Amino acid sequence: MAPGTDGNLITYDASGNPAAVATGSSGQVLTSQGAGAAPVFAAAVGGLEVYASGSIFEGTGTIARATWVTLVMATEDSDSGSTYDKTTFTVPSGQGGIYYMSGFFNADYTTIGNNGELEAIRFLKNGSAVLGNNLNMRNTHTERNGSISTVHLGSLAAGDTIVLQAMANDGDGSDSATIFHSAFSIMKVA
Repeated sequence: MAPGTDGNLITYDASGNPAAVATGSSGQVLTSQGAGAAPVFAAAVGGLEVYASGSIFEGTGTIARATWVTLVMATEDSDSGSTYDKTTFTVPSGQGGIYYMSGFFNADYTTIGNNGELEAIRFLKNGSAVLGNNLNMRNTHTERNGSISTVHLGSLAAGDTIVLQAMANDGDGSDSATIFHSAFSIMKVA
């Protein structure tokens, strides 16, 4: 075997002779190319490779009754690669795959109406496709403050956009609701 370069690994070529695996970059992992080909260093796949999150911890704005509203987060808690703008997550180029999404919505009604206050939450893909259960709702007949959460695991392609939407309603239409606490997070898992 001949002298090599620091960081190279030794493998064997198709003839059974020693060969060097080219040195990778920091953070890369060694990936098999299968029988008959030398392994290569490549970017890690899955996990927290692409992620974003945002949150609201103070009351911000009134929700129009029985209308889906895209939630605009007050803070951007994390964002790998500028994929999130407090409203919309966009899958970056080359990062299609399986994503885990979670959302939380908390509405604060001006009074306790005892008449069917309702919260609903959903993920919207590319401006129109509802992911998960469109009817993920919770009725709070005697509470002034109501919360709901949702999760979704699904395939996204490069360029797809995801927003978190919420709706609040009052049974007799006499009450309004403030967006009180909300949170959104998304991460690539495979």
